[in-house]
Amino acid sequence: MTVNVTKPALNIREKLAELDKPSGIAGEAMLRADSVQEQRNLIGAGRKNLIINGAMQVDQRNSGATVTGPNGFSLDRMFSFWTSASGGTVTVAQSALGNAKSIKIIATSAVTDLTGGNLVYPIYYEAESQDVYHLNGSNVTVSFTVETNWAGKLAIAFHNSANNRSYVVDADVISGTNNVAVVVPLESNTTLTNNNLIGFTFNIASCNEGTYRTSTTGSWISGFMVCSTATTQWAKTSGNFVNITGLQIELGSVATDFEHRSYGEELALCQRYYYKIDSAQNNSNYQRFAVVSCETATNAEALFVHPVTMRAVPSLETTLYSGFHIFSANAVRVLNGGMSIDQASPYSAGIALTVASGLTSGFVGLLDADNNKTAQIAFNAEL
Repeated sequence: MTVNVTKPALNIREKLAELDKPSGIAGEAMLRADSVQEQRNLIGAGRKNLIINGAMQVDQRNSGATVTGPNGFSLDRMFSFWTSASGGTVTVAQSALGNAKSIKIIATSAVTDLTGGNLVYPIYYEAESQDVYHLNGSNVTVSFTVETNWAGKLAIAFHNSANNRSYVVDADVISGTNNVAVVVPLESNTTLTNNNLIGFTFNIASCNEGTYRTSTTGSWISGFMVCSTATTQWAKTSGNFVNITGLQIELGSVATDFEHRSYGEELALCQRYYYKIDSAQNNSNYQRFAVVSCETATNAEALFVHPVTMRAVPSLETTLYSGFHIFSANAVRVLNGGMSIDQASPYSAGIALTVASGLTSGFVGLLDADNNKTAQIAFNAEL
């Protein structure tokens, strides 16, 4: 028996037309993206923000207190520096901008001399090489929210790891809240090494009218420059301020929404470079800091295991530790000397301690805070 089977003709053009469905605005953006990285940014895939503490949440050193004229880290990972030959007071503190924490820098009295090497250097960030080495030769986008009470041009500058190449650009700001985004093309050797040293640095809102400014913007030049000849020297007016939050650097030429991280995660990232134990913060009498091994009647060693692996062998913040005693064999022995690192690594540190007398060799004890709640100790492995 013969069976005849027939099939309707297939119109390939019609079938292809059925596949041409509208993709919508989001789909069109995905199709037009220049790179896979831009597609990842559009859908929010993966970790993107290369800045630590860009939400300005962590302030281990000052706990939100206002600092006048620091030459060091104001908030964690945010370095501030200024010097002027005549006059001027600048303060920095953790603040708020909308619902977010921020870093606020105020010229509480006018900085009158910004010539030569005198400058205001409010936010300076050092990125670790192995975090940014892969960005060489690529475009990166730096974005942040900034509040000012003045209108003009806000300086943004990038520097290579040797600090002998600079890229300076100005962002126009108005009095009020501004969203700033700048694309910076990194050079092929911006970050020279792939290790735990400095990769690149950048600064925001710097002021200078001498050594560290340039008329060239939007391209890499030789030298260390922090602003342009068009930059508004905002610190020359008393009461002017810059208030920044949501600081982000990401791969690509598109500024995407700020990547929020939990406070705990951000704190752990900061502790790679610095951490402090402070009994006053915990409102704790006799807070335990470390286990102690008694070596002689007057000498002992405390073991500190760092909460995270630190960037390098840390130093001890000698200006901080105070208010300690050793509790051993049911007796309190007050420290009568300073502390010093005996043996240390990125994982742990042994701290040498001294008392007048009364320890028993071979016994163990505890390094405790006195009951005045002022004891604190800090380890520093900053770049």
